[in-house]
Amino acid sequence: MRLRLNKSLMEMGVLPMTKTFLRVCLLGGILLSPHLARGAGVEILESSVLRLKVSSNPYSFRVYEKSSGELLVSQSCTAFEFGDELYPVTQAADIAKSSDSLTATLSLQLAGRDPLPAGTPIKAQVSFRFLRPEVLQVLVSYEHSAPSEVSEEFDDHGEHYYGIWEYPFGGNIDNRGADRDFLGLRNQR
Repeated sequence: MRLRLNKSLMEMGVLPMTKTFLRVCLLGGILLSPHLARGAGVEILESSVLRLKVSSNPYSFRVYEKSSGELLVSQSCTAFEFGDELYPVTQAADIAKSSDSLTATLSLQLAGRDPLPAGTPIKAQVSFRFLRPEVLQVLVSYEHSAPSEVSEEFDDHGEHYYGIWEYPFGGNIDNRGADRDFLGLRNQR
């Protein structure tokens, strides 16, 4: 499943990571991925409620509930679009960690793609920060350039999705099975 988050949501950067919210609003999936195998370069950041695991190569992240060990969100791909070309993130480097935050530089896949627009850096940034023990802020940014779109892809394992749009399509509050960009009604193309 590919979620396309509009810029206002990305700029807000606040993804409350409570078990209930994630099951209700779907910004994730539930499955331990092979990306987190030993030797993959995994950094861990914890609050009293949540555990974040960031895999550096290939780049991905997962959020777990600490008390149960249950995987709440399994992110599998970040990509930036410039013009008509999509540039996926391949790895995270220069990882810096403090007691409540983690930052990294993201490398883009350039091979086999159109050149980036002139003056566009080939690296992006991501930062994770616990605003409260149950709220993880995730900011994906691209300095000195403005991609036309930023995409996040999450693993999908049959959860129920609520509240993605302002209106429940088909009269059902569960959005499972909907095949649309998750931009919100006001942002439909």
